[in-house]
Amino acid sequence: MIKKIVIGLIVSQFSYAASCELVDNQGLDPYEMGGKKLSVFWSQEYAGTDLVREEMKLIDSGNDVDFAIYDSGFEKEYINLKSEIDVDIKYSGRGKLTGHHGTSVANIINGKAPYGVSDRVNYIALKNVKLTSTYRQEFKKYEEANSYPKIISNSYGWSKSQDIKDISLRADELGILWFLAAGNDYPMAITDVEDTSGTILIGSYAPSGLQSSFSQVSKNVAVLAPADDMQATIDGKGLHSEFGGTSGATPLVSGTAANIVSLLPMIDRTEVIKLLKISSLKSYEQAHNIENNPGLFNAYKAVHIARKISLICETLECIRVELDNEDNRIFEAIETDLSVSEILSDESDCSKRKKALKNIRRNSLLLNSKSSWTKLKTIYEALGYSKNAEFYENMAQDFTPSKELKKRMEDNAIALLKQDRYFDSYMRYQESFGYKYQFAVASLLVNDTSLSGYWLSEYLMRFKDNLDQRVEDYLKASLKFASEDVKQDILSVIYR
Repeated sequence: MIKKIVIGLIVSQFSYAASCELVDNQGLDPYEMGGKKLSVFWSQEYAGTDLVREEMKLIDSGNDVDFAIYDSGFEKEYINLKSEIDVDIKYSGRGKLTGHHGTSVANIINGKAPYGVSDRVNYIALKNVKLTSTYRQEFKKYEEANSYPKIISNSYGWSKSQDIKDISLRADELGILWFLAAGNDYPMAITDVEDTSGTILIGSYAPSGLQSSFSQVSKNVAVLAPADDMQATIDGKGLHSEFGGTSGATPLVSGTAANIVSLLPMIDRTEVIKLLKISSLKSYEQAHNIENNPGLFNAYKAVHIARKISLICETLECIRVELDNEDNRIFEAIETDLSVSEILSDESDCSKRKKALKNIRRNSLLLNSKSSWTKLKTIYEALGYSKNAEFYENMAQDFTPSKELKKRMEDNAIALLKQDRYFDSYMRYQESFGYKYQFAVASLLVNDTSLSGYWLSEYLMRFKDNLDQRVEDYLKASLKFASEDVKQDILSVIYR
């Protein structure tokens, strides 16, 4: 009880401290989810890509990395190119379309700060890949020129094409790092050709730290990266926009890989996957022993491990040995200079406050320290970013199974359903929720006709035999006064 009071005092005492923008949203309004505020650049923040980009500027060694994007439409004017190349335009039967998707991907990779994650990218190909033949034609060009990209970022599905899988396996033999979006059709399985390809599969997680409700998964997904459905980027008109899905998660990782390759140019797919895994943060799936359990992408630690190894290794065999050396995963704590109270106080120097906050973030990502995560939770809560604070609390607790965690998840799911949001990360786990959640959904179905009766009834039906009898009795009693449309939804649950 005392601990809660102290945190409450900190929040109330320093919530006015807005003259120094500790969380820089670039003048944009924060996001809002279920009554909780979320920073605009939460995706870059959670993975530490902004910190990586800042620190990579201080490293003189390493070259730019030849990079290709396989996607759908690009707008050259809004992409950061270091050399003149042909850029594929998106067309339909009616003419040119604005290439939002490919442009958004490119800006996550190397767009202007704080959007992009790397300054070490040299685009050599930006290709529309709607047709399987495009993959074959593009790879043939590489072979004829005997010049290949080191990294391919591919946020476009393959439509079960064995031909593309074969190309990816050939690319892997040549040392090309091919990053592929895992897909947005959960609970459908990832197609076999993609799952057993020569690529690095990337899934998505949400601002809560939970796996996105749509993100497809298998044992071969390397990591989950922060994207969900509200990832900040620049679109095909040069404007700030919200992107996401595994399409947005993938370039966050492939762009970071450019930083890694700049330090370790000989690294291959197997070792990149190992690096992503050993540097990742614990996911809900890992904490709860759920099958297929990738961790959460930690760009900051991955690049720092790569930096350590780069000072030792000049061969791939050396990299393999050093990735297994646990000493390369251990880092010393960075001095933060200011306490949490001082960071939140307007009496402290603004630049020192920002530096101290960044150093707490660095310690959290490098050390996975409960005390550092808890400090971030307190700071973000005080600044009004309660959604960010929720993530940091989950990190501090390692998603350890508890009644408190389950209650938080249920409460957040209910709040989001009331906002007409049916596909947030919590919905992925709702079949483990109890009576309180079930009754809340049933009550919304009966009493709030502004919401989707289809989805509310669908979620109740998914409980099958585990639907609480009290909830079923409530629905039966509600038939007496429910409208005809609602009656049909209720009956679909009762006779599921």
